[in-house]
Amino acid sequence: MQKGPLYKGSKLQKVVFLISSTELKELFARLQDLGPMYFFHTGALLDSREADTKLGPFITAYQTFYEGLQIGDASLVKQASKHLSRSLSMDMTTCICNEASKGKYLAKLLEPGVHVRPCKVSFSPEIKKLHINALGSDAFTFGLEVSYPQLIQKAGQEVENALLPPFKNGTLFKKLRQQLRAITRPVKFNLAGEVLFSELRTSESARWILDKMHAKWPNLIPQTTQSQ
Repeated sequence: MQKGPLYKGSKLQKVVFLISSTELKELFARLQDLGPMYFFHTGALLDSREADTKLGPFITAYQTFYEGLQIGDASLVKQASKHLSRSLSMDMTTCICNEASKGKYLAKLLEPGVHVRPCKVSFSPEIKKLHINALGSDAFTFGLEVSYPQLIQKAGQEVENALLPPFKNGTLFKKLRQQLRAITRPVKFNLAGEVLFSELRTSESARWILDKMHAKWPNLIPQTTQSQ
C-alpha cells in the first residue's frame, strides 16, 4: 500500500458558475498550456486505480448535465452529477490509490486538488438569503462549484499557502478562476425592492438558468451586474 502525508485545508476559495458545455470545453483548452490535467474521484470506492482520470468523460458528463438542466430532466441531471464530483490535479503523483476490500480502490490526494462538484442552491425568504450547496428536496441545481484551499497543513509541518509555488494546483486554480471571471458575470437579485447579492455567476449563454430560478422562487427577480 502506497502511503504519504495527508493534509488539512482551510480558507476555501471558490467559484460557483454555469456556462455552456462548449464554453467549458474551451475553458479547459485555455488551461492546457499549464500542462496535463487529471481528474481524481476521491472519497469513493473505485473499480480501477485510474478510474475517471481523463478530461473527455468529464466534458461528456457535463454536456448531459447541462442539457438536463435546460430541458428540466431531473433524471439526466442526477445521472450526470455522479460523474462531476472530482478533484482536478496537474500532478498524477499527488494521488495515492490504496486497495480496499473486494478488489476496490480508494483514492486520496497528498496535496490539494481543485475540487469540482455540482452545486445546489436554496432560498430562505425569512432571512433573505441564498444558501450554496444546500441539501433537501427543495434545493435547486444551479451549476458547478470549483474550490481550493488557500492554506494547508501536512502532518507535523508548518501551515503553507497552497496558492503559491511549489503547489502546481494553486496555479491551476488561480488561472481557472481568472478565466471563469472573464467569461461569466456575477448574479444579483431584486427582492421586494432590495438588492440580494449572490455567489453565483453565469455566462451570457447560460443566463436561462436564472429564469428557471425565478419560476421556482417568483419573488426573486434575477439581474446580472456589469462588474466582474
